[in-house]
Amino acid sequence: MPGASAQPRHLEPLREHHAIDSFSCGVAPLDSWLRRSAATVAAKHVGRTYVWVAPSAPDVVLGYVTLAPHVVRRVEAPGRIARGSPETIPAILLARLALSQDLHGNGHGADLLVDALHRALDAIVIAGGRLMVVDAIDDRAAAFYEHFGFARLPGSQRLFRKATDIARDLGRDSTTLEHEAS
Repeated sequence: MPGASAQPRHLEPLREHHAIDSFSCGVAPLDSWLRRSAATVAAKHVGRTYVWVAPSAPDVVLGYVTLAPHVVRRVEAPGRIARGSPETIPAILLARLALSQDLHGNGHGADLLVDALHRALDAIVIAGGRLMVVDAIDDRAAAFYEHFGFARLPGSQRLFRKATDIARDLGRDSTTLEHEAS
């Protein structure tokens, strides 16, 4: 995938010791959501937030992603995805993705997305699923996901990508994904 580069960061579950109050991605609703909602979402078991930290500063949040189980009705999916699918299609929702403003413009958003997609594929292998779904916060974010092969549902900010296509692009064995996730 474009932009995937080596990074001295890793994704880990959000914990109390992470310094989220100082995190700023430049999009107020994403900053606010991390501070006010991420812990509640985790406590209610409806999603998981993972933070990107540097090994040299393990409490400093450089970015975050939130993943959640999801279901898409076949009638709501684009044609290529809907064809041959059951009435409801299991998916992983990339509910949030935000990168510290200090890291913008250097391909780090792509790196964070790649880390999130690997984490989502791991979940799909364990629990099943056929799709990744993103509800982009705005047109700029939607264009970012489109750059990575996500297809926008016409007239919306909802984007889709087949898990097997993501696995292939990330160099993962999509046949194992298909077998274990079906």
